Amino acid sequence: MSEMLQFHVYPDELEEDDILFRNELLAYRRLSAQGLCDKRVVCQFYGCMAGLDPALNESWLRPFVNDAFRPCAIFLEYIPNLLQINSETYTKERWQRATEVQNDILRAGVLQQDIHYNAMVAVDGNSEDRVIWLDFDWAKTYDQDIRETPDAVYQIDQMRKMGLEFEKAQEEGIPPW
Repeated sequence: MSEMLQFHVYPDELEEDDILFRNELLAYRRLSAQGLCDKRVVCQFYGCMAGLDPALNESWLRPFVNDAFRPCAIFLEYIPNLLQINSETYTKERWQRATEVQNDILRAGVLQQDIHYNAMVAVDGNSEDRVIWLDFDWAKTYDQDIRETPDAVYQIDQMRKMGLEFEKAQEEGIPPW
């Protein structure tokens, strides 16, 4: 089963939806080509469709029927039982896994510019404590390992700080935000 992310395509202008679609598409293509989908650290990427005609299937494209531009979609793996990583679900092991995945993503040449705790989820009830990164709509994609670039070093530091915040919130009993 796939989950569909829907965006519009604006042929003559680079509108925000188009940019987000292209960013996400390029990121998933790169992550898939680098083996990260098969490694199960990002959702499996099944492909995309552009220029969908909403009139052909109004049941799930109804919101786009009267739009001037046709939507496009990215098809990703559906993963049930996802847990948002927050101060309640944080564990050192889970966070270590999330930082390892971040390292893999940077090695693959993808900078997930919108780094926040919503971008990382754990699969509930999974014995291997699978952690997945999501949300690449603001990502930049490169043809090489970018772990040593200033932007990547900054993101790595942001992850370290976020982990410390979760740990402190857990110790102080602060509810998830």
